[in-house]
Amino acid sequence: MEPSPRSGSNEGDRASTSKDEIPRLFRHTEIIAAILLSIATVATAWCAYQSSRWNGEQSTLFAEASSIRSESDREFNLAIQLQIIDTEMFSLWKQAYRDGDDELIEYYEASLMRPELLQHLGDWVPSVSEPAEADAAHPLISEAYLEGLVADSERLHTEATERSHEAKQANQTSDDYVLATVIFASVLFFAGIASKFSSWRVQGGLVALGFLMLLSGAAWIVNLPVQ
Repeated sequence: MEPSPRSGSNEGDRASTSKDEIPRLFRHTEIIAAILLSIATVATAWCAYQSSRWNGEQSTLFAEASSIRSESDREFNLAIQLQIIDTEMFSLWKQAYRDGDDELIEYYEASLMRPELLQHLGDWVPSVSEPAEADAAHPLISEAYLEGLVADSERLHTEATERSHEAKQANQTSDDYVLATVIFASVLFFAGIASKFSSWRVQGGLVALGFLMLLSGAAWIVNLPVQ
């Protein structure tokens, strides 16, 4: 039995009515989802690349910090050895001074004593009558002498600390890009799964959620440093 023209007309009216019920914004969810997928795919790859670069930067900075810290330790050990030598030379110089042996004093100052030690002798004069007072002004326990002795070690230690801090910042930046990668990956999930549902409400909701996640990811990475 052939359908009556009236029956076909009713089915067309229902289809037309059903289409009209869909809000204009949600009539192109597949196109919007495809755009989200394209943007999120590029953003995910870029964030993964940045994370990898910053992770490498972190490794390099930590290696530099370790090397500089080792050099600082060597400089400190050298400073201790120099202090021992300076102490011995100062003791000999002081004894020669008290003995009035000008020739020996000149020999010590010209040939054996470090210039760094000589400049800290200053106006120190060993007193035979008051040795305790003279020892209290010992140049090798002065703050200026000790600071000069370990200056290189302290400088290298400060530099190593700065490198370590930069390495930690690079590590944090790498972690931030990993989080951004996860955010953009969620955009891929929501936009990709939207087409699996026949309901325009579900499709529209998933695409809208993907769009919000895309905005969140963009807001997250906008202030991150780039290599």
